[in-house]
Amino acid sequence: MKIKINKSNNAANYDEYQKSIMYKCASQAFIFLMILIFANASIKMVIGREWAMPLIEGLSFIYISLIYYLTNIYIKGAYVPFKGAGTLLISGMLMLSAASVQFVFLIIAYKQKGIEGFYKNGILHDFSLLGISFIFMIYLGLLMIFAWRKSRKELQNDEKN
Repeated sequence: MKIKINKSNNAANYDEYQKSIMYKCASQAFIFLMILIFANASIKMVIGREWAMPLIEGLSFIYISLIYYLTNIYIKGAYVPFKGAGTLLISGMLMLSAASVQFVFLIIAYKQKGIEGFYKNGILHDFSLLGISFIFMIYLGLLMIFAWRKSRKELQNDEKN
Protein backbone atom coordinates (compact mmCIF):
# COMPACT_ATOMS: atom_id res chain seq x y z
CA MET A 1 0.00 0.00 0.00
CA LYS A 2 1.43 3.33 -1.05
CA ILE A 3 0.76 6.41 1.07
CA LYS A 4 0.39 9.61 -0.90
CA ILE A 5 1.92 12.69 0.72
CA ASN A 6 0.46 16.13 0.13
CA LYS A 7 3.17 17.91 -1.87
CA SER A 8 1.80 21.38 -1.11
CA ASN A 9 2.82 21.22 2.54
CA ASN A 10 6.58 20.89 2.94
CA ALA A 11 6.25 20.27 6.68
CA ALA A 12 4.43 17.00 5.93
CA ASN A 13 7.12 15.77 3.56
CA TYR A 14 9.64 14.72 6.14
CA ASP A 15 9.29 12.10 8.80
CA GLU A 16 10.79 11.32 12.18
CA TYR A 17 13.76 9.51 10.62
CA GLN A 18 14.78 12.61 8.68
CA LYS A 19 14.36 14.73 11.82
CA SER A 20 16.66 12.38 13.71
CA ILE A 21 19.24 12.64 10.92
CA MET A 22 19.08 16.43 11.12
CA TYR A 23 19.41 16.40 14.91
CA LYS A 24 22.34 14.00 14.74
CA CYS A 25 24.08 16.14 12.10
CA ALA A 26 23.43 19.28 14.14
CA SER A 27 24.93 17.75 17.27
CA GLN A 28 27.93 16.55 15.28
CA ALA A 29 28.39 20.05 13.84
CA PHE A 30 28.19 21.55 17.32
CA ILE A 31 30.79 19.11 18.65
CA PHE A 32 32.95 19.90 15.61
CA LEU A 33 32.61 23.62 16.42
CA MET A 34 33.71 22.99 20.01
CA ILE A 35 36.71 20.99 18.79
CA LEU A 36 37.70 23.83 16.45
CA ILE A 37 37.45 26.39 19.26
CA PHE A 38 39.41 24.18 21.68
CA ALA A 39 42.10 23.45 19.06
CA ASN A 40 42.41 27.17 18.27
CA ALA A 41 42.78 28.05 21.97
CA SER A 42 45.35 25.28 22.44
CA ILE A 43 47.39 26.40 19.45
CA LYS A 44 47.30 29.99 20.68
CA MET A 45 48.55 28.91 24.12
CA VAL A 46 51.32 26.69 22.73
CA ILE A 47 52.55 28.96 19.94
CA GLY A 48 51.51 32.23 21.53
CA ARG A 49 50.50 33.76 18.21
CA GLU A 50 47.16 34.67 16.64
CA TRP A 51 46.31 33.74 13.07
CA ALA A 52 43.32 36.10 12.75
CA MET A 53 41.35 38.77 14.56
CA PRO A 54 38.93 37.27 17.14
CA LEU A 55 35.82 38.10 15.06
CA ILE A 56 37.34 36.45 11.97
CA GLU A 57 38.28 33.35 13.99
CA GLY A 58 34.81 32.93 15.44
CA LEU A 59 32.97 33.46 12.18
CA SER A 60 35.37 31.14 10.34
CA PHE A 61 34.62 28.36 12.80
CA ILE A 62 30.88 28.97 12.50
CA TYR A 63 31.09 28.85 8.69
CA ILE A 64 33.14 25.64 8.81
CA SER A 65 30.66 23.92 11.13
CA LEU A 66 27.71 25.15 9.01
CA ILE A 67 29.34 23.73 5.90
CA TYR A 68 29.82 20.44 7.75
CA TYR A 69 26.15 20.40 8.83
CA LEU A 70 24.66 21.37 5.47
CA THR A 71 26.84 18.91 3.57
CA ASN A 72 25.88 16.09 5.93
CA ILE A 73 22.14 16.66 5.69
CA TYR A 74 22.44 16.91 1.91
CA ILE A 75 24.46 13.70 1.61
CA LYS A 76 22.26 11.76 4.04
CA GLY A 77 19.10 12.86 2.28
CA ALA A 78 17.46 14.68 5.15
CA TYR A 79 14.84 17.33 4.60
CA VAL A 80 16.15 20.47 2.97
CA PRO A 81 14.16 23.64 3.65
CA PHE A 82 12.37 25.40 0.77
CA LYS A 83 11.95 22.18 -1.18
CA GLY A 84 9.68 22.34 -4.18
CA ALA A 85 8.30 24.89 -6.60
CA GLY A 86 11.78 25.97 -7.63
CA THR A 87 12.42 27.92 -4.44
CA LEU A 88 15.71 26.08 -3.93
CA LEU A 89 16.85 27.16 -7.38
CA ILE A 90 15.78 30.74 -6.77
CA SER A 91 17.46 30.76 -3.34
CA GLY A 92 20.63 29.32 -4.84
CA MET A 93 20.69 31.97 -7.54
CA LEU A 94 20.15 34.67 -4.91
CA MET A 95 23.08 33.33 -2.88
CA LEU A 96 25.30 33.37 -5.95
CA SER A 97 24.14 36.91 -6.71
CA ALA A 98 24.96 37.96 -3.15
CA ALA A 99 28.37 36.35 -3.59
CA SER A 100 28.98 38.40 -6.72
CA VAL A 101 28.07 41.59 -4.83
CA GLN A 102 30.50 40.59 -2.08
CA PHE A 103 33.15 39.99 -4.73
CA VAL A 104 32.68 43.59 -5.90
CA PHE A 105 33.14 44.75 -2.30
CA LEU A 106 36.28 42.60 -2.11
CA ILE A 107 37.72 44.36 -5.15
CA ILE A 108 36.83 47.80 -3.77
CA ALA A 109 38.40 46.96 -0.40
CA TYR A 110 41.53 45.66 -2.09
CA LYS A 111 41.86 48.83 -4.16
CA GLN A 112 41.46 51.01 -1.05
CA LYS A 113 43.60 49.13 1.48
CA GLY A 114 45.68 46.75 -0.60
CA ILE A 115 46.64 43.38 0.79
CA GLU A 116 47.22 44.93 4.23
CA GLY A 117 43.46 45.22 4.71
CA PHE A 118 43.19 41.45 4.43
CA TYR A 119 46.46 40.06 5.77
CA LYS A 120 49.08 41.92 7.76
CA ASN A 121 51.88 40.65 10.01
CA GLY A 122 50.63 37.08 9.76
CA ILE A 123 47.10 37.91 10.93
CA LEU A 124 43.88 37.96 8.92
CA HIS A 125 42.20 41.36 9.27
CA ASP A 126 38.67 42.70 8.91
CA PHE A 127 38.37 42.72 5.14
CA SER A 128 39.22 39.03 4.99
CA LEU A 129 35.74 38.43 6.38
CA LEU A 130 34.42 39.51 2.98
CA GLY A 131 36.44 36.75 1.33
CA ILE A 132 35.33 34.13 3.84
CA SER A 133 31.69 35.16 3.43
CA PHE A 134 32.12 35.16 -0.36
CA ILE A 135 33.31 31.55 -0.31
CA PHE A 136 30.48 30.54 2.02
CA MET A 137 27.85 32.21 -0.18
CA ILE A 138 29.15 30.40 -3.26
CA TYR A 139 29.09 27.09 -1.40
CA LEU A 140 25.57 27.69 -0.08
CA GLY A 141 24.27 28.75 -3.49
CA LEU A 142 25.74 25.71 -5.22
CA LEU A 143 24.43 23.40 -2.49
CA MET A 144 20.92 24.79 -2.94
CA ILE A 145 21.10 24.32 -6.70
CA PHE A 146 22.31 20.71 -6.27
CA ALA A 147 19.53 20.06 -3.73
CA TRP A 148 17.01 21.49 -6.20
CA ARG A 149 18.27 19.15 -8.92
CA LYS A 150 18.14 16.20 -6.53
CA SER A 151 14.58 16.99 -5.42
CA ARG A 152 13.51 17.44 -9.05
CA LYS A 153 14.90 14.00 -9.91
CA GLU A 154 13.13 12.48 -6.89
CA LEU A 155 9.83 14.03 -7.95
CA GLN A 156 10.28 12.69 -11.49
CA ASN A 157 11.03 9.21 -10.11
CA ASP A 158 7.94 9.41 -7.85
CA GLU A 159 5.77 10.36 -10.83
CA LYS A 160 7.10 7.39 -12.84
CA ASN A 161 6.28 5.00 -9.99
